[in-house]
Amino acid sequence: MNEIVHAINSIHKILKSPSEHPLSHRNRSQLIDILNILNLFINSNSSRQEWIRLICRQLNRLTNYNHLISSKIWIQSYDDIFYVQDKANGEQGDPGSAKTSLLRWITCVFARSILNGHAQVVLEGDDCIPVRIPILIRIGEFATWLRQYPTKTLIDYIGEHTWDSKRYCHDDNKNVLKELINHGHTLILLDGLDEITEVGQKGEIVDLVRKFVDEYVRGPDFISAFDDRMFYGTPLDYCYHTIVETQPPSIPGGNQIIITSRIIGYQLHPLIGTFIHHYAFLLMNYNEAKEFVKKWLSQIEKSIFEILLNEGINLDRKLMKVLSKRRYNIVKVLLENSLELLSNPSLLSLICTFIFRSFDKFNPKSRVEVYNYAVQVTLHSWKSYESNIPETVLTNFLIDLACYLHLNSPSGLIDEFDMKKLCYLILQQQGLSYDHKILHEYVHKLTSLLDFNIGIFAERGLQIYGFLHLSFQAYFVAHSIIKGPPDEVAKRILTITIHSRFHESLLLAIGWISWKWSFDDYDMFCNLLVTLPTQYSIPFGTILFFDAFNDIQRLPSNS
Repeated sequence: MNEIVHAINSIHKILKSPSEHPLSHRNRSQLIDILNILNLFINSNSSRQEWIRLICRQLNRLTNYNHLISSKIWIQSYDDIFYVQDKANGEQGDPGSAKTSLLRWITCVFARSILNGHAQVVLEGDDCIPVRIPILIRIGEFATWLRQYPTKTLIDYIGEHTWDSKRYCHDDNKNVLKELINHGHTLILLDGLDEITEVGQKGEIVDLVRKFVDEYVRGPDFISAFDDRMFYGTPLDYCYHTIVETQPPSIPGGNQIIITSRIIGYQLHPLIGTFIHHYAFLLMNYNEAKEFVKKWLSQIEKSIFEILLNEGINLDRKLMKVLSKRRYNIVKVLLENSLELLSNPSLLSLICTFIFRSFDKFNPKSRVEVYNYAVQVTLHSWKSYESNIPETVLTNFLIDLACYLHLNSPSGLIDEFDMKKLCYLILQQQGLSYDHKILHEYVHKLTSLLDFNIGIFAERGLQIYGFLHLSFQAYFVAHSIIKGPPDEVAKRILTITIHSRFHESLLLAIGWISWKWSFDDYDMFCNLLVTLPTQYSIPFGTILFFDAFNDIQRLPSNS
């Protein structure tokens, strides 16, 4: 603890002290970010606090005797400290973390700047970057094109490329993009390296991207992203923090490239180079999620108001303000109770949609209620597409599928072939039919529903499926745990409570039991949970109950 406090005081001193060489806006921001992170860990019970304490201890030892370069020492540790925070708060690469949205936004910002005749795009604070021509490419569509033209390369595809199967530019302009690349005036944005699920082809695509980067993404000084650094690890590098060895993006000239991928599968064929930097998307914190909700609701309300106004329908502005405030307050309460669910932009949009449609019916008091509402809305949407499949069949399919993934797939993913095979077996076990042909028709109908990408379970890669958020998987596993009378459920929970993979599902299961079961059954369950004999000397049932305290809706009896 003292090491962290000492580090905070050290950074405060750097920020307040006048210097012959004032800090740049970027470096000052980095120091403030480090300060904020250290403050978070002062009173934290997180297991990562010890990591932060050890980093601070090491850096304090350096800064105590090297006052002149203390700011450089802290700035150099920026990535390490953020890495620890990333692991504590979670990092993203999953669907819904806004990777594609980010690239589309970057394309839009640069395109607008070009249309407006601006020479630079202004970023946060005083930072700015020269305008480059954005070229947005979906790697999945490049892979499809490559099957037709196996001898071609990425540079051949540019100008011919598509986005959502639509041509990116007219035939008259396709060579212009290549010329702009040749002269170093472009920003190439490659989206979805993970969309290539066939291992052999993925290796081939990554090799083509690597060759493209090596040949075309060079600075005016002809340095490649894969060249070695000259001064890395030398005394000169240590004294001056980091020697800049190639032209930074903030100076005009030279192409730049951004590539997105989910974390799953990336390590098999990574792009590694001296001047290639990797970043993980962080989950949104409370304030960021609150700001997201405010803007989301405001924009939707504005759009609806304009549409109705164009149709000649006038709305009471005072009433709209009242409704708007009620919606926002409901989401605010949700954020306080379920931040881990609502910190993903896609899921947060989903929750906002539910509230916008029927906020009077949506006032959850626990996490399990949020998941349940999302599931019910999704099942209702699926039913509108395919009314012949009973809702109980859909629910039981998702429960069995979640259990299968939980036990057999650490990544939570399943390919289409295995999913159809599993679906057939599940429907057969449910006694839906014993006719081979009818069962296959049901399998086709049920798996076709997933193509609508509604809500909770969807295609997450090319013919690779999974729950949109692992919390939904845990929710359905929880439903398998609570099947049966109270004594059976209590015994089942005590059997699996030592397995960490089931921890989230167990918390949701206890939350559901406290919410939905009769008081007598709930009370009996709680009694059995804390009194049943087990082979362990540690009272895991009692510990689990207190761990689930924030998830339960009501307390059992005093006895």
